[in-house]
Amino acid sequence: MIELMIAMLIGILLLGPLAVILSNNSRTRYDIENSVRQIQSARYALQILTDEIGNAGFYGEARIQSGGDLPSPCLVATDITEDVLSYPIQGEGNLATKPESCSSMDAFFQNSDLIVVRRASTCAVGQPGCDTLLAGLPHIQQPACPAAAALIIGTELDAFTGILRPCDAAVPQAAPIYRLFHRVYYISQNYEPGDGIPTLKRIDFKGAPIPIAAGIERMHLQYGLDMSGDGEPDLYAAAETLDAADWREIVAVRIHILARNQQATHGYQDARTYLLGEEEVGPFYDDFRRQAYSTTVRMNNVAGPREQ
Repeated sequence: MIELMIAMLIGILLLGPLAVILSNNSRTRYDIENSVRQIQSARYALQILTDEIGNAGFYGEARIQSGGDLPSPCLVATDITEDVLSYPIQGEGNLATKPESCSSMDAFFQNSDLIVVRRASTCAVGQPGCDTLLAGLPHIQQPACPAAAALIIGTELDAFTGILRPCDAAVPQAAPIYRLFHRVYYISQNYEPGDGIPTLKRIDFKGAPIPIAAGIERMHLQYGLDMSGDGEPDLYAAAETLDAADWREIVAVRIHILARNQQATHGYQDARTYLLGEEEVGPFYDDFRRQAYSTTVRMNNVAGPREQ
């Protein structure tokens, strides 16, 4: 009996440290998985924003003329005109509340930025892998005949009558038609209603919010202005410092995001501060790990023609 009790005691003494090791390993694995999800979410958010901003100002064969006042961030399909398209990028910074025109935004995250991207689809209607013309959504067509033909913007198929050269062909060839996108990216307090997971979201025109990347807690943007006309940014500025004329000079955007783990880390306190461009955020003094990410995107469709 004594031998059995000694054996049990030895077993308990051995199992105690093993239990601690197992618990520590589980916690480490949990933290690693949390961090991996955070990195993946941040990289995905940056990739989506990079692709959108990089294509901003692409309108097929159309050459948009500058004109008109700076439009509201959120519009309906029938609001899209050539004047609106002359602003391929538009933003608002450090917002206390969502813009009045963006009523469909859910749980807007205070003191963050939003960015509006306007562009056309990179493939024409009817091409392989491209959507058909969707009635009710804006499309654009640049006729080649006659030579001074005005571009066409509309939401119905019968609006697009433009043709290509030769203008006197027995069977005229229709000019390509491209779908237009008007996308607003912003930070919401939730992925799903009430879950408390900050999320990068998008609305198209004034539609319902679409979650893009969970765990994105802040977004601040700096806009590169080409003041010399050579296609290169001469200075970077925040959205709240720009006027309507400045927005037509934007050729690059610096994106700064703050990504947060979706689950808390027990025993951790975030006492760090994070520099997002000219904005400093934190410390948060909570149990979520965070990391800041940045990249710069050149707007080739705007900057490229300026180099000529």
